[in-house]
Amino acid sequence: MELPIQPICQGQTNGCGTAALAMALNCLAGTAAPQITQAMLDRGHREMDSFCAPHMLIRAARKHGFQGQLYNRATLSEIIAHLDAQRPLLSLHSTNGTITGLHYVLVAGYQKSETGADTQLILWDPAPRCNQRKVIGYQEFVKRFWQPFTVFGIPTGLERTMIVLSRIGNLPPIRDVPRNVPRALHAAFQLNRLLNTLSVILAPLKKIGGGSNARGTPPDGTGLQ
Repeated sequence: MELPIQPICQGQTNGCGTAALAMALNCLAGTAAPQITQAMLDRGHREMDSFCAPHMLIRAARKHGFQGQLYNRATLSEIIAHLDAQRPLLSLHSTNGTITGLHYVLVAGYQKSETGADTQLILWDPAPRCNQRKVIGYQEFVKRFWQPFTVFGIPTGLERTMIVLSRIGNLPPIRDVPRNVPRALHAAFQLNRLLNTLSVILAPLKKIGGGSNARGTPPDGTGLQ
């Protein structure tokens, strides 16, 4: 089972979330509808080229007439049920277990094995070097990417986290998401981006003083390697 997706690349930005969301909303809207772009979703929802917190992506989806909901500790059976109902999913995960490795990809389908092997997930990664369709086993995906992650060393309580998108308001309520965590993530993303920006601004001064040249964190679009 696979939903039809038109790939969108986040470019040299931290907009993996809005790029993945644009792919999902265009899938729901159909090819006859005007295309929703990453830039349209960025406006009012991503400040200072910061990473986009889950509740901001859901707000952007609702602004464009769609429904979205956040779920924690997702299971394979839930993923399959949503996809069978024609609902694309955004996966929020960390490639290194911390805020610097956070990334969104679109989950657009699955392939069941007739031999009992691991079910394969079909992903679309918006990262610049990875703007392509990927197939990865569910268990491998959980082990490599869908583990609990921390923000500045503080556990978030989030693991196997997904945003489900739909054209109509038929989604179950938010589940297993610690209170105020989405907004706390948003504040942490803003702070992290500010610190990175300051490090880039101060880098020439450090170089003049004989220090090493500081660099900001590259865009989150490192992708799934």
